[in-house]
Order: sequence, then structure tokens, then C-alpha cells
Amino acid sequence: MVLMDTDYEVPAEVDRIRARVAKRVETDAGTEEVETWVRVFPVSNETTAASGAYRLPATFAILPQDADLDREIVVELEALGVGGDAALVRRRVRTGFVRGEARLVRTLLYRACESVTCPAQQSCGCPDGTSCATPACVDEWIAPDMLESIEDPGALPPNSDFPSTTEPDGGMPDGGVGPDDGGTEPDGSIDPDGGSECEPPLTECDSECIDTQIDPRYCGDCTTECPGGFVCDAGFCVDPGDCRTNGIGCSGFTYCDEATGDCLRGCTDDLQCIKDHEVCNVETHECVCLERFERCAFDCVDTQSDPRFCGDCVTSCPLGEVCEAGACLDPGDCRTNGVGCSGFTYCDETTGDCLRGCDDNAQCTGGNQTCNTTAHQCVCAPGFHSCGGICVSDLDVNSCGALCAPCPVPSDSTPICESGVCDFVCEDDFETCGDACCPIDCPPGQVRFDGACASVHIRTADNQGNVGQYASMALDAQGSPRIAYYASSGSNLLYVARQTIVPWPRETADAPGNVGEYASLKFSPQGNATVAYHDAGNEDLKLATRLSGGSWAAQVVDDQDNVGKHASLAFGPTGLAHISYYDETNKDLTFAARQSNGTWTLQTVDGDQDVGQYTSLAFDPGGLAHISYYDESNKDLKLATRQSNGAWSTETIDRQGDVGQHSSLAFGPNGLARIAYYDETSKDLALAEEQSGGAWVLVTVDGQADVGKHASLSFDAAGVAHIAYFDETNTALKHAFKKPGEVWKIETIDDSGDVGRFCSIAVDSQGHAHIGYYDATSTDLKYALIAAAE
Repeated sequence: MVLMDTDYEVPAEVDRIRARVAKRVETDAGTEEVETWVRVFPVSNETTAASGAYRLPATFAILPQDADLDREIVVELEALGVGGDAALVRRRVRTGFVRGEARLVRTLLYRACESVTCPAQQSCGCPDGTSCATPACVDEWIAPDMLESIEDPGALPPNSDFPSTTEPDGGMPDGGVGPDDGGTEPDGSIDPDGGSECEPPLTECDSECIDTQIDPRYCGDCTTECPGGFVCDAGFCVDPGDCRTNGIGCSGFTYCDEATGDCLRGCTDDLQCIKDHEVCNVETHECVCLERFERCAFDCVDTQSDPRFCGDCVTSCPLGEVCEAGACLDPGDCRTNGVGCSGFTYCDETTGDCLRGCDDNAQCTGGNQTCNTTAHQCVCAPGFHSCGGICVSDLDVNSCGALCAPCPVPSDSTPICESGVCDFVCEDDFETCGDACCPIDCPPGQVRFDGACASVHIRTADNQGNVGQYASMALDAQGSPRIAYYASSGSNLLYVARQTIVPWPRETADAPGNVGEYASLKFSPQGNATVAYHDAGNEDLKLATRLSGGSWAAQVVDDQDNVGKHASLAFGPTGLAHISYYDETNKDLTFAARQSNGTWTLQTVDGDQDVGQYTSLAFDPGGLAHISYYDESNKDLKLATRQSNGAWSTETIDRQGDVGQHSSLAFGPNGLARIAYYDETSKDLALAEEQSGGAWVLVTVDGQADVGKHASLSFDAAGVAHIAYFDETNTALKHAFKKPGEVWKIETIDDSGDVGRFCSIAVDSQGHAHIGYYDATSTDLKYALIAAAE
């Protein structure tokens, strides 16, 4: 590969610069120079420099190819006189290559050697293939390792020692081709305005265009070689195991060795050969050229018609000649010779020369190609685009768009490429959900969330830290979960709606001040999220309502003494809010009922000794309010019922030991009350079941270890009872459920650290349970979705 950059100081008698590259090849007749490239650069900026006084600088960057590492390369620069092709002066340098490195050859071309005294280590142009050095004329040789090394041949560095009267071009190459490229046209893999460039998805590695997504020699980049037996899959080295038994064989540019089970580099299919006119030799596992084509400089070339490689890979026809049957011929003036041009050439109507390029589709031998008769280049036909020099279908999902990137394939989908953009179509029984395909229906015992089916999904709802205490879960009218909770980080009340992103977008329902403990969330009949909670800063009971525009309005419900802890909110049959809570100053159970005019009526429900902690408020099917709560003085579980006349009656439900903390009240499908609570004496999760005659049956739901704190009870539409609670012994979140007529079943939902405190459950219309809870290890709010019981 040779690139050239020029910043000229041009005299009047010079109008072109000709650059020539040749290789020194050993033949039976001895060492011969095979011209591989000639290019003429027109120049128009003139100076009045005197003859013999001007200098023409040029910089060549040479990049090695493996086949040429042991060969010499000859670089010549000639100044051509105005009106002819005679070289007024020539500069000639011989050098070689350094493996894997680009090196610079800088030249200074003088008008005449006789009138110039060259500085030490400097040479000047001389005739007959020699150079003038200090000041005798010699055949100049520069050792490759003495040349300047560069990392980016596409941006050749300037040399301040080379003066120029024109504006420097910033070191960008004026042109370049590979040393095996003949004629005046750059090789298709070279950007005429820049350095060497491999077409996507190929990358240049050691002067070779490589697909780093599949080639184990250069996997992912030009420096990573996969260990023996590994494959390169999507740019990563992967051990496929025994390819004879792994069920998938080998991938990338490898094949399965049936003797060892290793994946070895090589092909087994034509599709693995990425260049035009290549097929796979399944015996040698090498990509070889089709019959009639010969490999020259990595490409398969028709040496019978291509003037770059005419008859063999070293013969390049001179400018204007054609290649017929592997021999260079001068057709004369193609405008008048009666036959025009042949091979891969076209007739230049201006000069009559046969120039390399196409003028007819038949000259384009690559698959799916057509001739651009304006540029005289073979291009991809409509409906195809070039990837690595091969024309592939615009619908090819393995080479989609200008970057020729393979389309990702989500599970349970078929990739497609449309208008150069990757997409996918989900298989039957699946539907599109974002960038994935989600099952339309999950198997029994599983529920879909975030594109996947599972019996339990666990997510972090708020990962900001020091958030999630006093979590309260509720479902909106669409069955979507919402959580209100306390953030100790800001001492405020927060609210989140479930999302697939983490953390869920959160809203501040009330701040500042130390507000939000004992949060109780419910949705009003109008669909507004409403939260009752304790204002610890002012020792008040408050209520916050989310308005239709997304803002929040907070109001004080009770500011008498220290009130508002253990709050529980419910909406009555008239759609108005009601709250049960603890009056810590008077040690009473208190009830607040909102009136239609927006005011609140406050009642003491039970003022006998110290009562009213762990309240849970619910309305029965008849519209009467009931409150379960803890009697601290007697260590009992109690229930208060509001009569139709507004008076309250109370009864003790369980007095066997220290019972009643963490109570949660709900009414089953038969309209009878159930209360889940913690038995401090036995360290059990207990349940009180109301009977049709008014009696109560006490049941131990979970008696294993210390369990039952933070109990939260709910029923689904099928009458299945669900309880979320905390396992103190194992610091885990647990879930108990019971179908009508069956026994309780218990499962651990999350045991990843100290998790499960402040849990709150709600069950949707499909029977799926949603739980919000606190992760004390990470101090975050978490969410669990549990599939409906089978």
C-alpha cells in the first residue's frame, strides 16, 4: 500500500508531477522492476523560482502486505515539463517494508543535480535511476527501519523543512493505491481523499480487510487473537466446547474438526468467503478464487482482461493499453481503431486512450453489479449495497444498511432489514414490547412483566438510598401499582408509579418537614391517589391528594396534640375519605371522617387505657366501618365497628398472650372479616376469621421461626386470601395464600439481604399480587410481582 502527499513549490516550466511505484522481483532473468502504479498529479500554482533553484517536496507512506515483506520497493517522483511527458528531473528511492507498520519516505526533488550541492544525508534528482548525494550520483537506498514510523497513514504529518508557496493541505494524502494496482485509477478499497479504507463491516488489520466480528485471528479488534479452538462470535472469543456434540457446531470463520471436536480457522461454506469471486474449498477449508480468476493482492482478479494484473499478478499494462487474453496490447486511438477498447477498459473520447474502468454492465463480473458509465466504476445494482466489496441485498439482515451491521435478533423473533434499518417481527403468540418480543399469554403460574414471563418478578422501584420505609401499595383503576412511602433521606413523603425503567420516576407528595411516616395509600372513586400520613415535625395527621394535573395538595386533618401515627385510609360508600389513627397524647384510637363540605369530623373510637396502635380500617359490604387495632395495655387484638347511628362498639378478638401488633383487616368474598396480625408471644403469623354467627376462629398461618411482622392482607376476585409479611429470623419477604377450602401455602419471595419490612400488598383482577417493601440492606424501595396462584 502506498500513499502520497504533496505540498509543491512549482516553477513555470513544470505543470505536472508524476509518481511511480515499482517492486523489485526476482525472475529467471535476474532482478526486475515491475511497475505497479503510476499516477500524474496536475499542478497549477506557479512561482518565479529560477531553474535549478526550486525544490519539489513529497511524502510517501508505505504500508506492508505479507507477500511483499521481503521485497524492495522503488519510489520515483518526476517533474514533467509543460506541453510534454518528458521528465525534467527525477528522484528515485529504494527501500523496503516493516511488518505491521506504516513508514514515511520523504523526498526533495531538485531541478538539476549539476547545479545543486546536497546537504549531508540529503539527495537530489538525477537521471538514469540514480540520485545525487554529497554530491555524487548514486542509486539511493534507505533501510526500512530508518524511516519515520506513523500510526495514521490517513493524516501524513507535515515537514517544516519542505517549503511551499501554496497553502498546505494539512498532511492529507493526495491519493494512494496498493503496490499491485496498475493504471491511473485508485484501488476501490482506497479513499482518494484519504488513507486506506476497508468497506464496512471490514476493518483493516495488518494491511488486510478483516471482518473482526467473525475472524478468530482478529476478534473484535486488530490485536485480539482467539485461543486455539475458540470461535469469534460477534467480536468476542467464545469457547464452543466440542463442536461435534454442542448442538450448534462452529460459528464465524471456523469449521468443526471432526477428529478433535475443535473449531479451527477456515471455511466450510461459500458464505464464509467475503470477497468477490471467492468460494470455499471444503477440503483445505480455504477461500479460493473461482475458475478463471487468480488471487492478486488479496483479491480474485480476471488476469485475462484486467490491465492491472494482465496475465499474472505482477504485470500491469502501461497507461492506454488493454489486456487481452492475458497480454498487454496497444489498441491505438480507440476512437478510430474500429474496435474500441477491450477487457476492463473504456475509451476516453477526449484522448483516445483506453483507460481502466467499465463502460458496460457486462464488464462488471462481481455479483449483483452494474456499471456507472459516468464514473466508469462497477457499482452495486439497485436493491443492493456494498459490504466489504461484495454487493448484498438491501434486505440482507446480516449486512443491513451502510454500516453492513448484522441485525440483532431478540428472542422469539425474525429479524428484517427495511430501508437500511434493522427491525424484527415477533413470532406467533408473541407481541412487540419495546426492543423485545413478549409472550401474549404466559404459562399457568407465571405473569408477564418487562417482556418476560416468571412466577415472581422483583425490581428496585427507588434506588436513591434511605427510601422505602412505611411503604403502602395500591392499584389504580387500570390495575397498575402505585406506592407511597417515606424517604428518610429527605424526611418527606414520596410516590411512584410502576415503570420498566429503574428507578421509577418519583414524585414528592409532601415536603418539607419530617412528613410521610405511617403512609396509607388509596385511590378515590374519582381515581385520585390519596395518602394519609403522620407529620412528625408538627405531630399532626395529614392527607395528600394527587390532582389531575399531577401536582399534590396536602391538608392537615388533625392537629390536636400528638396524633397521626398508625394511620389507615379508606373511602366509604359515599366516596369520602375516612382515617383511623393513634392519638399518642391521649393513648386513644381515633377516627376522622371527611364531610361533603371538605371539613373533618373527629371521633374517639376507644379511649380505654392505651389503645389504637397498628390500626387497619376497612368498610364491610354493607358500608359500615371497621377498625382492627392493638391494645397495648392488655396486649390484645381488638376490633371496633361503627354502627349505622355513628356510635362505635369494640370487642376483643384475641387475648391469648401478646397479640395484635401489625394488624391488617380485609373482608372476604363472603362479606366476613379477616384480620392478619403478629403473635408476639409465639412469634407467629396469625389470622382471625369471622364466622357467620359472629364468632371468631384463630388460625396460625406460619409458625416457623419469628414471622408475621408488617402483615398485609388482601383478597383477589376468586376469593383467594393473600398475606405479605416479614420473616424476622431470615430477614426475608414472605407470601402466604389460601384458596377457598384449601390450606395455606407459604413461599419466600425475596431473601437477598435484609428485605421485607414495611411490606404492603394489593391483588389485581387477574389474581396477581403486587408488593411494595423496604430493603434495609440497600436502604431502597423494592417491588415484587407474584403470579396468580394455580
